[in-house]
Amino acid sequence: MSIAFPLARISPQPSSQRASRCPQHKAGDECGLSSISRLATLAVIMMSASCSIPEPPPNPYQNDLEVIQQQARPVAELHQQALAAIDDGQYQQAIDYLQRAIKIQPRNAWSWHYLAQTYWYEGQLERCLAMIERSGSYGSYDDVLSGANDRLRAQCQ
Repeated sequence: MSIAFPLARISPQPSSQRASRCPQHKAGDECGLSSISRLATLAVIMMSASCSIPEPPPNPYQNDLEVIQQQARPVAELHQQALAAIDDGQYQQAIDYLQRAIKIQPRNAWSWHYLAQTYWYEGQLERCLAMIERSGSYGSYDDVLSGANDRLRAQCQ
């Protein structure tokens, strides 16, 4: 039986030869490593220890994510205020809230949907359809939003 190392080949040797080649072990110990293979093993260990694992590159979207998280709370509050204004029939107030939300997060598809809904309540069907298109362009991945946009589009026609 032989074991392959990168720099040496080790073969079983008689016990007397092993003892003479390995000064760290007593004559009766089972070492099996020649001095060349010990050096090769030591070199491999030292090379792997000196290699440092590189840090992963920074997430290029981390800053965007932090900005979105900071913007999420005020936008959600503006959505709640706009929906409450719609329930009270104060459509212009709802439009103002939603336009403020859109200034904070212009690509928030739900802001555009709620704005389309508000225009529908006011009877401004052309504006409603335009806002539905904008909402769909930003939120095409959201099945719930797509369904809501489809239902509102059907009501506009």
